[in-house]
Order: sequence, then structure tokens, then C-alpha cells
Amino acid sequence: MLIDGKKVLRASPCFHGVHSGPPDFLRFFDEVDRILWIVHELGLSVRSGLFHRLVNLGIITHDARLGNHLSIQLGSVRLINLSFLQIIAIFLASSIGCQFGTGQQDPENEPDFFQQLGVIDSKKISESSGLIRAADPKDAYWTVNDSGNGSEVFLMASNGALLGVVTLEGVVNRDWEAMSRFDKDGKSWLVVADVGDNQSRYESCRVHVFPEPKMESGKAGKPAELSLSPRTIEFQYSDGPRDCETMVIDPLTLDVWLFEKIRQLNANQKPGVYRIKAEAWTSLIENSAPSELPASSSPKTPTEKSKAKPKKSDKPSDAKAVLKVERAGDFNHLFLTDGDFSPDGKWLIIRNYTNALIFERPENRNWSESFSDLKPTMIPLPLQRQGETITFTADSKAVVTTSEFVRQPIWKIDILAVLEHLKKSKEATK
Repeated sequence: MLIDGKKVLRASPCFHGVHSGPPDFLRFFDEVDRILWIVHELGLSVRSGLFHRLVNLGIITHDARLGNHLSIQLGSVRLINLSFLQIIAIFLASSIGCQFGTGQQDPENEPDFFQQLGVIDSKKISESSGLIRAADPKDAYWTVNDSGNGSEVFLMASNGALLGVVTLEGVVNRDWEAMSRFDKDGKSWLVVADVGDNQSRYESCRVHVFPEPKMESGKAGKPAELSLSPRTIEFQYSDGPRDCETMVIDPLTLDVWLFEKIRQLNANQKPGVYRIKAEAWTSLIENSAPSELPASSSPKTPTEKSKAKPKKSDKPSDAKAVLKVERAGDFNHLFLTDGDFSPDGKWLIIRNYTNALIFERPENRNWSESFSDLKPTMIPLPLQRQGETITFTADSKAVVTTSEFVRQPIWKIDILAVLEHLKKSKEATK
């Protein structure tokens, strides 16, 4: 693409605003998401003259506190941290009759929400599609690449330094799209979700579960390496194959929640949310005999290669039980790419390519009864090439996110500050 005569890489659609509003307002952003995806896929080129005219009119500005990214003013709504293509897409969305509510922001008093922690320094991490905080050290994060890559799980420090690499033996990375972790009986476990299915054609999906290893740096500070064999749980959606990139585990109940990813809302296709009850999947981990290491065995070093061959079949295995996962309800948001529960169980955050939605745990109700009427708060995310990860920090006060492609920034967003800012903005408009 050419902008101002310079060849630049085509950015992923990433639209960022600090908003909380009525359903019609959220529908506006869903429509913008759809158009941004079209713009992204087509790789539309635009002439710089239009950009300069919008700047001269004062419609487009910049904010140095957000890394000099662009902002746009639409009536009383200020949208922050935009790329040029995203601004064009928003005008396209406005021109086809999208309507939205108000959520006036005060640029002069807008706090700094974003902090860049570092940059991923290892080229081995090229398509980070799942991210989860580590139990120890607490300022480190596990991540995985998605389809077309190996079966490695990477541990990196918050500044992006690679701390360790765990190879999962006996499994194939068909399309790893999410990570999670949970604590049970005083032990921390990691979960890798092989749930991506862009064409919605796989008969079953799998999650790989294993005790979280403690990584110790090798000689001369080199990343630690080890191999282990996970326990694998296979499941099928009750209503047929689904594309999914978001799997979260409720820390209070250990229920697993899966959120479908679709690209357009219509009367016949609404994204589904699915639940695997805790007793169904934890009993499989505790009672089944995995085809790899028993839970009591120590992880093997890379020199002790397992003889087990990966199963490359996309069909359900006859050798073990396949869970049936029931649809728990609808979740009417597009392009969902990751999510996480806060460690204290109070918050659930779900992101797409452009923003994030945060839900507060409902009182005296379960999540499946609440997704249809809970009103999430939309929060900003930093500009990213293809953001598909998000996880809470250990203190439940912030989230961390990064992006696909090599040497991507690692961002921290102060969630509590954002929510407090939104609360004050809402009170000021009354």
C-alpha cells in the first residue's frame, strides 16, 4: 500500500475508543468492525490529500500521550488511537447510516491508560495467538503460535525476553488459538486450546492440559528447554463445527467457556457461547490414563525424545471419550480473538481485532443466564498489527496484550483506571 508515496505494510483492523453505551452504540462498533475487516482484506489504497483535508478541518488530531496515534472527533464522541485506514473505514460506516450513542470524552484530562512493557525479542514467537500469565514468576507470560507452527509453548518475561520453551510431544499444532490456566489442589495447570477452524469443518477440537513447569534458565542465561506430554481432551460442539479463538476458564468454578468467532451478524448466524462444566473435563484429567507422561512424572529434557507419534487425523479418536459441548447462548459480537477471567473471578474480558469488552460477574446468576442481557463496557486497546491475545495480570488490575508477527510490542492496559475514567465521564454528562 502507498501512503504519502511510501510503501508500508498493510495494518490489521484495530479500532480503539473508550466507551460504554447503549446497545445501538455497540452495534455501531460491530458494524465498524465488519467494515474494517473488509478494508483490511481488500488492502484499499487511499490518497494522502484526503488525509490532509481532514486534518485541516480539525476532524483528525493526534495525542502524544498515546504514542502520537491519530484521533477522530465524531460529534461528541472522541475515538482514539486510530490508523488512517481505520478513519476512512469509520467514515464509510457513518455514510451507510450507522447510528451511535454519546460518550463525551475530555481530551485535556484523559489519563494515560497504556504502558509498553517491552518487545518480543525472539523470532520463534511469530504468530502469538494465545497468552496467559504465569504462576511463577508472576511477571512472565506463556504464549503459543497458531497453525503452521510447531508444538511449542513459550515463556517470556514482561519485557519480551524469552525465558523458556516447552515442547508438547505427541500432539500437533493444527490451529492453536488460545491459552488458559487454572489452580487445583494446590497445583497450577496450563491449557492450550487447539480450537481454530476458519472453515468450520473439523469434526472435533482438542485442549491439551499439563502441569505448569517451573523453568530454570540454562547456561549463560539461555532460555530453558524441556519436553513433556500433555493430557488431551477431545470435544465436539453439539450444533456442528465452529470456529473459535477464545477459551477462558472461570477461576471460581473451573467451567470452561468457548466463544465462537464469526465475521458478520445476521438472523441465521449468531456467535455462540459454549460451556464445558468443570466436573466433565476435570474428571477426565484426573481419571484418564494419558497417552503420554503420567502426572507424577518429571518433564523430559529435549534429548529424551518421546517415541509417541502425533495424531494428525482431524476425526474424533475411537480410543477415548469425546465430550459433547452444548451451546449455552448467543454472544452477539464479531471477530472474537481472545479473552480471560481476572484471577479474582470478578471480571471477564473478551477482545477482537479492534477493542475489548469487559463484563463484571453478575450476582446470584451464572454466566450462561447473563450473556444475553449483560451490558459490557468497551475499553481501548493499543494499535496492533493483528491483536489476538489478552490476559489479566496476577493482581486483576490490568491486562496485557501483544500481536502476531515478530518483534511485536507488549502492552499493559490499566483496566481499573479505564473503568474509573468512564465512570467519571458518565457522571459528568448527567
